[in-house]
Amino acid sequence: MSTTAKSALAAIITRLQAILVSSGYNTDAGNNVYAGVRCFQDDQTFPIITVFSGPEFVEKLTYNSYRSDRTINIEGYVKDKTTPTVSLEELIEDIQRSIEQPDVSLGGLVAMVDYTGIDDIDPPERGSDLSGIRITYVVTFDRTYGD
Repeated sequence: MSTTAKSALAAIITRLQAILVSSGYNTDAGNNVYAGVRCFQDDQTFPIITVFSGPEFVEKLTYNSYRSDRTINIEGYVKDKTTPTVSLEELIEDIQRSIEQPDVSLGGLVAMVDYTGIDDIDPPERGSDLSGIRITYVVTFDRTYGD
């Protein structure tokens, strides 16, 4: 992963960690943000957000410079047997609000962060109270060969 991609991923994680009820969000998911973790312990507090770097699409600009579009998958999980849809919608709203800020450059790190959609994660096993969604963004940045 390039230096710019790692820095952008860290900036996204920082934004997600700001999701706290005390900051006006619906949930305290910011206390439970992980990079690349999908295995949860029985005693973990939900909701949980996990972030994965996905595919990268590259356009060559010059002989040693490129424009990269890196996919960032943000997965949100809730445990709620009664109203899982409501809980997921609150988490979706929190994630989008934390990422989709006026500064689309993540403090000048990237050219832009672009929302590309939401997918369902496999439905929970019968009787399970765990539900999840995947929100996808694309981070666009320029880099030189070796960066």
